[in-house]
Amino acid sequence: MRHPVAGTFQQPGFAWRFEATPAEIRMAAPLFGEHNIEIFRDLVRLSSDEMDALYDTGATGDGPLYATGPQL
Repeated sequence: MRHPVAGTFQQPGFAWRFEATPAEIRMAAPLFGEHNIEIFRDLVRLSSDEMDALYDTGATGDGPLYATGPQL
């Protein structure tokens, strides 16, 4: 499976084994925060204002925040 951002990497096999179901990959892994809105809105049932507050306070985001090293 080619990932749209990460590209293609070889994988020696699956990390799991099912007795009655063969393993298969049907889609690429999600990107960081790719489904935030759907989860907050449809599963958690947050309002737009509540979702905005999560983003505004930095509790969540659509991309990773990378830690910076000491300031020299």
